[in-house]
Amino acid sequence: MGLPLPSPFPSTHPNPPFLLGNPPPPPQDLSLAQHVLTVHREGRAPPPQGAAPLPPEMLRAYIAAAKQYEPYVPDSLTDYVAAVYAEMRAEEAASDVPHSYTTARTLLSILRLSQSLARLRFADAVEQVRRCGGV
Repeated sequence: MGLPLPSPFPSTHPNPPFLLGNPPPPPQDLSLAQHVLTVHREGRAPPPQGAAPLPPEMLRAYIAAAKQYEPYVPDSLTDYVAAVYAEMRAEEAASDVPHSYTTARTLLSILRLSQSLARLRFADAVEQVRRCGGV
């Protein structure tokens, strides 16, 4: 059986309390920086370039279809995530100056983000994805 997740914790800080350790390549860094600076300077997003954005009706239909899925975390993946979480906590405890603070909330955030990504793929289960050169 998959891992049941509790309802969201009440929080005054809506963002997950961790940073993903997979920095984008330099060309994407430059593009992101230019976008943020343009929005800050002009108070609005720059006009879209490249492919046309999806029509609102299509986007609404996609979101509605994705909401029909309730992906679960398989037992094999639950064991893996628990082991990695325990390893991260042990590394932080052994460090004189920890580089991050991994908590149960961090773990829950990772699980919820994983379920959201599975919904976007219309998947019934969360899958482990391995990337070359990434995390």
